Amino acid sequence: MLVNTNNYSAKDIIKFIRQNADLTQKQFGEKINKKEETIKRYENGTRNYDFKLLIEIAEKFNLKITIKENNNKFTINVNNNPDEVFKIIRNKLKLTIVDFSKILKKDISTITRYSNGSINYNFILLIDIAKKFNFNIIIEDNKKNSL
Repeated sequence: MLVNTNNYSAKDIIKFIRQNADLTQKQFGEKINKKEETIKRYENGTRNYDFKLLIEIAEKFNLKITIKENNNKFTINVNNNPDEVFKIIRNKLKLTIVDFSKILKKDISTITRYSNGSINYNFILLIDIAKKFNFNIIIEDNKKNSL
């Protein structure tokens, strides 16, 4: 399985992972300690999930999440440092918190808290950042099987 977020929305990624595991919404929910209704809402886009949930799913389903800039200036293995991803991206892009907050249209204190891991951010925000700064979030199984 190989998923590039440039080709999928956040709601599609959860569904893709679930279907690739050949699980119903109920079975998938049981594996990640969520109700079937919650999984339905993730998949139809009426409820967002935070990035930490995606990391938990990756661990349970033996998936590797990598953030890679299109011109290969940097690669981040997300599984090794999920709490640091936001800060690492900002630092790799060489942006101050002030500049990053202006670009993302978020207040400085929110960007600071994202960067130090004191609050979670939803996966949709990370996908938006990827699109704005031309990098990919790649989710693949650790066996390197691609679809």
